[in-house]
Amino acid sequence: MLVKQVPDLLLRNLETMRKSQPRLVEKLEARIQELPSLPEGVIREVPSGRWVEGVLDRSFFEPADPGLSSGSDRQARYCFLVEGLGYPPYFFHVLRNLPKDALSVVALETNLDLLLCTLALTSVYHALPKGCRIAFVVSEDRDLIDEALWHCVVPLGIFP
Repeated sequence: MLVKQVPDLLLRNLETMRKSQPRLVEKLEARIQELPSLPEGVIREVPSGRWVEGVLDRSFFEPADPGLSSGSDRQARYCFLVEGLGYPPYFFHVLRNLPKDALSVVALETNLDLLLCTLALTSVYHALPKGCRIAFVVSEDRDLIDEALWHCVVPLGIFP
């Protein structure tokens, strides 16, 4: 169990995540114990957008349109892959703009500190459409990948 002072939102997100990705929660809790203090990123505006200073060494992105605008001519999509969380309000915005019939989201983020910062600042589970599942893939560890895909993809009848 965690001994450090951890924000309530992060604890709630970890408890929700524990139901679907217990191995990932163990990895995140171990990372929290390794850190002298939790990552407290500062959102910084740069010419190409916003990034989390203090968690990442430099901005790493190109401006991107998440492609989730609501339009009647849009093809039906049910499973979404998000590569990199960006900064917490952006990720929340991406989740909020998913179609109401979205079934799952798989988020790829290899920076554990950025994932911890996002979970401490954003209620990702409340941003999802009703019935939509989310899983985080954080490394090449096969057990963690299987755990994420088992929760998010396989039970829905969608096969990679």
